[in-house]
Amino acid sequence: MGDAAAVRNAVDAAVRAAHSAEPGLIVAEGGFDPARVARAIHDVASAGRARPFLAIDCGRGTPDSIARALFGTTHARRDAAVEAIEHDSLLARAAGGTLVVGNLCELPASVQLRLSRLLRDGELTLGETVMPLGTRLLATALPRLDADVREHRFRPELFDRLQRIRIDVPPLRERRGDMPVLIAALFEEACRAAGRQMSLAPAATTALAALSWPGNLAELERVLEQLVRTVSGDVIRQEDVLEQVGLAQHHRRSGPLASLREARRAFEREYIATVLQEHRWRMTDAARALGIQRANLYRKTRQLGITRLKPPRAL
Repeated sequence: MGDAAAVRNAVDAAVRAAHSAEPGLIVAEGGFDPARVARAIHDVASAGRARPFLAIDCGRGTPDSIARALFGTTHARRDAAVEAIEHDSLLARAAGGTLVVGNLCELPASVQLRLSRLLRDGELTLGETVMPLGTRLLATALPRLDADVREHRFRPELFDRLQRIRIDVPPLRERRGDMPVLIAALFEEACRAAGRQMSLAPAATTALAALSWPGNLAELERVLEQLVRTVSGDVIRQEDVLEQVGLAQHHRRSGPLASLREARRAFEREYIATVLQEHRWRMTDAARALGIQRANLYRKTRQLGITRLKPPRAL
């Protein structure tokens, strides 16, 4: 239930963001493109009407260039009662639509102050006219943003104003329950992009779902695209996944000099251990998921040194 609840919470928060004018904060690990979530929120909120959707990456540019892009000026106007913007700024051009402030952890301190003031007042000056902030602001950030706030590297008042609606995108390792559905959807996209009609063998899906995917969605998409491009037949088998994914994932752990046999053994051990854990060590169910006989599974666990961890004894 844990992974299902995390996905459901993220979807519910995204729906709330789409039906609200409040700012939103999308938090996701590397390997995800949170702009996809922002775009989905924008599309639902726009309800088919053409509305501007603009974005800025705070990780690119100097403090002055980022301030100029957002507000149209490098410094706040001292004579303005509320934050002032220019007609060529992103905030002005995104009026009535959505502005995505990406890579929020990299937002310069001087710009944090101006953006916090804007959200506090809910108004801005355009030319000589004071008007309500008519742009939906969505920010995206890595999970380290929470630590940045605690350690005074990011303004807490801006953080609080942006996370009025917070969307925490769960990493793939916490989404075991819906991995087969996700894999099927991404595989279909990869086949369509490559112009091929292919299928995934059940054992291949099980192998893909069992991995931890430290690179998250980007890594999974890349592997599926590679499988679709390189497998010659119409069916992607478990062996194809072992060849493509096993070596790629265990290259980092085993080192560049690891042999093919070592890489395969490392992957096989992790894969079988994960399936056993998912099935709570019910050997018959795990063997069925792996596509092997139960006697072979017992033999594999002995050969690979896979043992069931005992729960800690209560004190």
